[in-house]
Amino acid sequence: MPAIELVRKVKEESAADTAELRFIAFLDGDESRGRAEFHEDAAAFFQTLDRPALTMPQRFEKQPAKQIGPLGWTLLVLVASFTVGNLVYYGRRGGSPSSQR
Repeated sequence: MPAIELVRKVKEESAADTAELRFIAFLDGDESRGRAEFHEDAAAFFQTLDRPALTMPQRFEKQPAKQIGPLGWTLLVLVASFTVGNLVYYGRRGGSPSSQR
């Protein structure tokens, strides 16, 4: 079950005596700051339903290069090397691969 569905379920069942789940506390993390806060307030937990589902663009605004990671940088270097190699190779041959047929 996705986390957002868990929050919805707890909120919907919070008033019922037969609730399957009961709110105790939650850890509210902020990845962009590298911090987390412990909350025992159910209202704060339920407010997480109003947050945007995708937070990745928000993190990209602050540190775009850091978010790429080592694999991303490796792929970027490989693609750039391949592109430059093709430009040099076909530049010396006098045309593009499609014009060589």
